[in-house]
Parts: sequence; structure tokens; C-alpha cells
Amino acid sequence: MDDSPVILQTLRKILEGAGYRTIGISEPMRGVAKLIESQPDVIILDLVMPNASGYTVCKFLRQTSVFEKTPIIVLTSRDTLIDRNRAKLVGASDFLGKPPDPEKTIALIEKYLDEVAAQDNETEDVTLKVSSSTR
Repeated sequence: MDDSPVILQTLRKILEGAGYRTIGISEPMRGVAKLIESQPDVIILDLVMPNASGYTVCKFLRQTSVFEKTPIIVLTSRDTLIDRNRAKLVGASDFLGKPPDPEKTIALIEKYLDEVAAQDNETEDVTLKVSSSTR
């Protein structure tokens, strides 16, 4: 049985309840255009999907310049060392077990949003330094 709709609804409830905006994509390969258009700050990617492997999608996203630095949290019910290593090899940032625990989910999202904000601040600092040194 495919649990994707239930998991997606659970994640939506957790994240939107905490004030985050979510976009659900059930067809990963067709949804890439939607992802590029919305450019999310964090991607939660299920490893088991109909018509696609989460490992393949993660690797594809990492090879796309738009998402090479976007945190990708892998959602999996198969939380073994082999699964974690394989996901790390294709570019996963972190892991979240199924069913998603609200506290762990929010903690992971906040961790990566803080990192994204810090990277943005570093970029702004570099831009300021470059512009001030070229005068």
C-alpha cells in the first residue's frame, strides 16, 4: 500500500501548523519544474515513491545548480546504516523517519533554515566586501 498521501498530509499538518508554507509534489519527475519555480528553502524527499527512486531524485536535484546547496531531508521507513550511507552518497543532508515526529520534523527544518539564513548572510557580506573594495 502506498502511504505517500497519508505521509504528505501528516507533514503538511506539522509544517503548516508551525507556520511554514508547503508544496506537495506527488510525481517527482514531473514536479521538478514546480520545484524550480518555487525554489524551496528545504526539500523533504520520500525515498519510496511511485514511478521514481528517491535516491535517483536526490542525485538529480544535487546535480541541478538551483538545488546543489538546498538542504534535502530524506524521509524513510528504512532507517538503516546502508540506507543512510546511500542517501548521503547521493547528496541527502539529513534523515527523518516515518511516520514523521512533529518535534523532530520542526527541529530539523529550523536547523536547516538557520543554515540557509547563515549562508545568505555570508553571501551578503561577501557582496558588500567586493563592492566596497572596488571603489
